[in-house]
Amino acid sequence: MPIQSGYVSNAGRITIPANLRKEFELKRGTKVVFEAKGDEIVMRPVNARFYDRCCGILKGGGLTKALLTSRREDKKREERKLSIRKNHLKCG
Repeated sequence: MPIQSGYVSNAGRITIPANLRKEFELKRGTKVVFEAKGDEIVMRPVNARFYDRCCGILKGGGLTKALLTSRREDKKREERKLSIRKNHLKCG
């Protein structure tokens, strides 16, 4: 998915692009959680998908699986950032 951008308003509000709202089932009033990961802010909607992902996280190895999944996601994100930086250096 291509990187999309927006702006933070004076009130601290951010408009989430429509395609992401649809993909992640974000509707008015949807609760979200924020997590600081290094120099990034991760936002997750608290909906059925969120609870499915958390289900069983504390039972028999679920925490390990969740951690490994999170690490894979972090690695992909870092690889994308590195790729963007390399492309930027080539173009600049």
